[in-house]
Amino acid sequence: MKKAKSKSKVMRMLLAASLACVLSVGFGLPGLSASAAVPKSDMEEAGGRYVADYPSVEEAHEAGRKLNIEIMEESITMLKNENQTLPFGKDIKNISVFGKHSVDFSYISRSNPRQTMDTKYLSLQDSLKEAGFNVNPILEDFYRHYEYKEFTFNHPEFETAKELIAMKANNRPYTKSRTIQNPIKVSADQHKKSVLQPAIAEFDDYNLSSSMDRYSDAALIVLGNRGSSNFLYSRGWNDSPTINSENDIEATLATYSHPNDYYNHIFQLTQSERDLIEYVGERFDNVVVLINSAESWDIPELKEYECVDSVLHMAVPGTDGIMALGKILNGEVNPSGRTVNMHLVDTTKSPQWQNQGTNSHLSATATPAITFTNENFAETTLEENTEQNIYQEYEEGIYIGSKYFETRGWEMGGKTGDWSWYDANVVYPLGHGLSYTEFEWELVDASHSNGAVLKKDDVVTIDVKVTNVGNVAGKDVVELYYTAPYIPGGVEKAFVNLAGFEKTKILNPGQSQVLSFELRAQDMSSYDWNNASGMGKNAHGTWGQYILDEGDYQIRLMRNSNVRSEQVRIDVKVPAGGYKYDTDKDSGNLVENHFSVNDEETGEAIRLTEGLTGSDAVRHQKGIYNTFGDYTTVFTREQFNQSDDWLFGEDRDPASTFPTPPDDETRQASDAMYEQLTTVFNPTDTEEGDVETRPWVIDFTEAGGVPENWTQAADTTGKITIMAKEMAGVPFDNAKWDNFLNQLTLSELYDGQIANGSYGSGSNERVGLPRGGAPDGAHGLQGAAGDNGTTGQVAAGRGTVHPEPTAITMTWNKELMYRNGRQMGTEARLSKMNDLYTLTFDLRRQHYEARSWEGCSEDPFLLGTRGMYYVLGSQDAGTIVQVKHFAMFNGGVKAASPTSKLITEQALRELYLEPFRMATTPNGGGAMGVMTSYNRVGITSTCTNYSLITAVLKNEWGFSGFVCTDMQGSNTTSNYNNAHLQLRAGVDQYMGSRDAKASPIWDAKLRDGKGSVRLTDVEATGNFAGITGTPQSDIEYYIVRNAAKRCIYAGVNSAVFSYSEYLYKDAISAWGTQGEISAVQNIKPNIDLSLQNAAELLPEGSIVRYRLAVGSTLPLGTEMTPNGLLRQSTAGGGDRLDTINDNAASGAVLRESSTKPFTFVVEMLVDNEVHAKKTFALTMNSAFQIGTYDPESTEARPEISNAVNMSTPYTNLKVGEAFTGRIEGVAPTQFYQEDAEVSWQNSQGSGRNTVYTVDSGSFPAGLTLASDGTVTGTPIAAGQYDFTIKAHRMIRTIVRDAIKVENLIYYIHATMIVSPEMNKTDVEGWIDAALKGTVNEDVIKGIIDANANGFLTETSVQSIINASISGSLNEKTIKGIVDAAVADKLTEAETQALIDKAIAADKESGCSGSVMSTYGYILSFVVLGVAVMFIIKRKNLANK
Repeated sequence: MKKAKSKSKVMRMLLAASLACVLSVGFGLPGLSASAAVPKSDMEEAGGRYVADYPSVEEAHEAGRKLNIEIMEESITMLKNENQTLPFGKDIKNISVFGKHSVDFSYISRSNPRQTMDTKYLSLQDSLKEAGFNVNPILEDFYRHYEYKEFTFNHPEFETAKELIAMKANNRPYTKSRTIQNPIKVSADQHKKSVLQPAIAEFDDYNLSSSMDRYSDAALIVLGNRGSSNFLYSRGWNDSPTINSENDIEATLATYSHPNDYYNHIFQLTQSERDLIEYVGERFDNVVVLINSAESWDIPELKEYECVDSVLHMAVPGTDGIMALGKILNGEVNPSGRTVNMHLVDTTKSPQWQNQGTNSHLSATATPAITFTNENFAETTLEENTEQNIYQEYEEGIYIGSKYFETRGWEMGGKTGDWSWYDANVVYPLGHGLSYTEFEWELVDASHSNGAVLKKDDVVTIDVKVTNVGNVAGKDVVELYYTAPYIPGGVEKAFVNLAGFEKTKILNPGQSQVLSFELRAQDMSSYDWNNASGMGKNAHGTWGQYILDEGDYQIRLMRNSNVRSEQVRIDVKVPAGGYKYDTDKDSGNLVENHFSVNDEETGEAIRLTEGLTGSDAVRHQKGIYNTFGDYTTVFTREQFNQSDDWLFGEDRDPASTFPTPPDDETRQASDAMYEQLTTVFNPTDTEEGDVETRPWVIDFTEAGGVPENWTQAADTTGKITIMAKEMAGVPFDNAKWDNFLNQLTLSELYDGQIANGSYGSGSNERVGLPRGGAPDGAHGLQGAAGDNGTTGQVAAGRGTVHPEPTAITMTWNKELMYRNGRQMGTEARLSKMNDLYTLTFDLRRQHYEARSWEGCSEDPFLLGTRGMYYVLGSQDAGTIVQVKHFAMFNGGVKAASPTSKLITEQALRELYLEPFRMATTPNGGGAMGVMTSYNRVGITSTCTNYSLITAVLKNEWGFSGFVCTDMQGSNTTSNYNNAHLQLRAGVDQYMGSRDAKASPIWDAKLRDGKGSVRLTDVEATGNFAGITGTPQSDIEYYIVRNAAKRCIYAGVNSAVFSYSEYLYKDAISAWGTQGEISAVQNIKPNIDLSLQNAAELLPEGSIVRYRLAVGSTLPLGTEMTPNGLLRQSTAGGGDRLDTINDNAASGAVLRESSTKPFTFVVEMLVDNEVHAKKTFALTMNSAFQIGTYDPESTEARPEISNAVNMSTPYTNLKVGEAFTGRIEGVAPTQFYQEDAEVSWQNSQGSGRNTVYTVDSGSFPAGLTLASDGTVTGTPIAAGQYDFTIKAHRMIRTIVRDAIKVENLIYYIHATMIVSPEMNKTDVEGWIDAALKGTVNEDVIKGIIDANANGFLTETSVQSIINASISGSLNEKTIKGIVDAAVADKLTEAETQALIDKAIAADKESGCSGSVMSTYGYILSFVVLGVAVMFIIKRKNLANK
């Protein structure tokens, strides 16, 4: 499956380079160039090797927070700004914030059960305060602690009791809920959840007026909590399976509790909100309304209210994205967001509203029914287990959103300048957004002049210069639309169609930027599914193709979707006869009808039942995939100039094609439909199984059957010659794949890959294939995202809560769309996941859909562009995107049900498939994963739909990745998710429960000993006849092997090898977790901390870098290179500084020493991802020593004796004993030297001295440190003293009478131990006894250690010595006394009492401890060293 060269590579390289600059400059990737941080854009070309953008998920999370703010700065959309109220001037500081949602802001979509908000995040109030505003605390407290009350109301619709329904947790089947009738009781908790605002009358009860006076500069009204992203759906009930919907029905019904709201819908303002706005408008001069919602509301009041100065729309911002709001309000940031859906006056006048919800078929042989989801539909009785009967009409065809209202507005008078109908129905168009500045556009260059003839394969290029002609900096968006000629009765076409957009950089006043556009001729084509153009069959002799009618085409650069905003226009002509396109414009593969059955002669579309009753070939290849329902109306533009009353009013004309709700007649399902909906596929059935007319059988036959060289291993003991890593980067159609797959068993293919797909993909240790992981959640990774508890640490496997898809799309910024995908892909791979189940590509048909906040736009090009760049970003980071839900996962609040979607193939392709096409074609997003949806396209479930998965996705679009199902799983006896039929349709991996009876059996004897597959027997049940005799199925083998190949192909080309420890375990083990090293102060260190033989232990080409772990530091004067070398510091001033008193002096040597090892943690990064950590203990030998000298010496600088290096504790100190000593360099002349005299003019003289000061810690009490290092005094308290000495060395050099000074500062982390007071004569006495062998070595050592720690005194020591010499106590007893004194910290009296008691007890027993012989034991070096020290000291004193 050869990939085409990507036309978007240049664009992707620019995006990657831009991102690399952000990463390398903003986040400082250690040791990596900007280009190294960005892998190749094509996953196959990347060969499974990816360099991470951040070394850890913690760092990625921090970067994600910052990216969120960037996104929201460009996402917040200013819908209205009268009198330039925004930005607020410097005189506006004190703000009152109104609305219950000011303290209940949607930072995350609340209907996303797989994610929760960070425990630490910034709030709306934080954003305002950070921007310099003072927020009314009394009002905030009012909303935060307001006590909502229970209330009841009557509603006209519930005068007769109604039965409402709710979903089960698994989304199927529907079940009865409970009866609702007047009076409706709303609990206090439900009141709080509702959209109702606290009553204005209660403001006085809480005495809020005075606080409003103090904070009266401006008012901000926050409105939110609408739609599926907030658990509140369309009229009737809450249908979310993630909460107790039965108990929350009234929270939604409360919206309609006021008489003025009885017949409104949930995306209109309630009376309580209108009251609040009017109240605030009367009290404040500057009023801003902020809408916090993923949906586009019907808000004509906000546009018309004179008391409302400005309106901002802010979708759900994720973690910290709210911080952009304050910047917008104070003018630090100029808003540049644009609407992604139209804001209407009344959504219920949209054509798609008429068929909103889930409908039900009625049949002569089975009469199940289902309750509808809005008041236009009749109530019927709900039955269990009838999900195969649910259906949805898409009678509006291509006319939704701007494609309807712009077209209708044009036909209703816009073409003649009368836009009254349009203005009465549209509040804000698609692409609308205001700025604080103004921009002018100028056409710079165009490939085609006005009136030019457009050739079939032409590409129109346009360069437009955008100039900021206002007073403040800002960004602008240029939107490209085209208009194709509409021929009444011909192919349906919208008046304007979005086909491109670009956003400028920040332009300062007077600054310009040229934006470039490309538009292929085929980009303006329409799909002719029923020969409405009269152009006949395509070049391959079948029906269905894209066409350009002859006539005039307008290419418009506009500020929004309404043609009145047009700034630049180019007209071109298509000559007589028009053009036909029967290949996909990106893949180049054949395009033809796959969801329509056409009359062979005329091309006229044949309806569903007729197609199902045709020949086997017609039925099997097109009929069961036909989406053109028996009663589906084709809504035609030809009638758009008719009045509303003619189209859908009380006097509706019978000829009107405006959609209508289903009635008893149109619900009727034919017997053929019923049979198809209830028949279970059986591969062994001789009429409906794997017969020659089935499309997968045709494919199998044309491929020549099972290739001769295919076989599978008999078991898992066979020799492996090709490892999985070797397959990364190998083209899909390369013969090496056959050799690799031949090594595996059938079970490793089927059980290990195909049936192992829930939130990941299977592993295989034999070939070194790690398991892949797949998080869910459109906001980010699955789970409680971000900070973990109160620790501030990012939990493993979790990342940033990103803005919801709507918010990102509202930026109209391709770079931010790419970076968002890249960020989520990076966070996934750092969390050990290689696949994302995150972003939906389902067109937002309307806002009432259960997951409309994920499918963020009504426009297929805008949605597809946003999704395409997301895929590019994520997959450039090595993370597959599972593009979902393929397809038509929309249509009502119960979209997750197996609803049949009836639609024309034109509308299906141009609207609902186009975003997926853009994301999956090699020249588009090149996605490596696709997930099917729960619903049906036509009456065939998407997971068993050959036309959808194989004919279109894989064959037309050239998709080379793998297809998985949603969580419906697989079942051998089901029509809906039939395991065998799923694979034949093109599914490569099951998600959810699997049916073991679908597992194939390997039989090595088949195919002349090369082996093939037998089917597992399945008992007959219901409509399933059963499988018996384990029949051979070569086609099953062919399909299974290809499916497993696709799964493995996608996996090995992802980042699974980059993040998995599998390839790094030998290197990690060899490096270890602990290390001991040493260095010498004042010497340049050169210690290699890196992994030895890394090139042999790590994958070829791995980029290995090292860095300090967070919280770790290195000793002064050192640094660690990215290569893992601990060396002298190259930062700061180095060896030479200019001033003597520079306390910040640093140098390129180790400048610290310590009596304790210095520990630090080093991280090993492979391809910029942390794969191992190692703790090093650095022993720092000091360049300084301390010793004693004779205080009576007459020498200017007496030589010290008994010197001890200061990296070891100094113990020659005793309470009450005078001390005279000095700290100096181990190499004394390095730190002290008298100035040399200058004998003649050009000679050199030099000198040096070091100034010593106690920098920190506790110097022994009674001792004094002089600046020249002299230590004098008499210790007055025993104990251990830890302190740091700063040694500031100054070297003076005289050259030609000029004096130069060099500085270097050292730090000595020292320890001194002062022993308790003890008489020298006594000590010398017991040392003499030790030398004579009178006292045992262990006893002496115990006494020394005890005395050094301050636990024994002169008297107790002498008693022990005397008792030992006299034999009164044996060595065991003495050691016990010493140990007890040390452990219990006994006083002198307690110790003496213990000694006396031991002697008395010894005498009573009549036992005399034998005195150990002098030569019976050899004295330890420790004892001998102490003895020699005292003896030498005594001799020195005698000599004096």
